[in-house]
Amino acid sequence: MITKNNIIPISQIRKEAEKVLDKISRNDQPFYLFSRSQIKAVLVNPEKFAEMQEMVEDYLDQQELLKVTPDELKTAEEWTRAKSKLEDEN
Repeated sequence: MITKNNIIPISQIRKEAEKVLDKISRNDQPFYLFSRSQIKAVLVNPEKFAEMQEMVEDYLDQQELLKVTPDELKTAEEWTRAKSKLEDEN
């Protein structure tokens, strides 16, 4: 949600880049970079960004799993059992 606390005018970046980047790195919330009353970018700290990427990847993986048919699941289970048996023999 955009509030006055997480809006950064581009002029502030020009003047106080290091200070602004420190503020972003200390917070979990996104910051909105504005230029001429329009959002130009959304800035988040690297840890939050990595967390968001992982959530997206997990969601996409989950969507792929939902597409698996019962026959494909059975084949995968059979392969896993056969592979495990081969590894046990070696």
